Amino acid sequence: FIVTGQIFAMGDTPTDAFSIQLLRDAQEVALAATDELGEFTFTDLPAGEYNIVVSAGQYELIIPSVLLRP
Repeated sequence: FIVTGQIFAMGDTPTDAFSIQLLRDAQEVALAATDELGEFTFTDLPAGEYNIVVSAGQYELIIPSVLLRP
């Protein structure tokens, strides 16, 4: 599977200031940084349930239960 996304920052936070962590069973599977458009991509993911953690500075957002299934 391929998971792509885009972060739209509020205020004056640069869109390339975010890190995106992909977790499976509370273990980090992959880590990505957003580009100048706020976009990120994870590739070659096996089926399963994942959590996505978006962070920038002191802020963190958890997107739970992203299910990838064939």
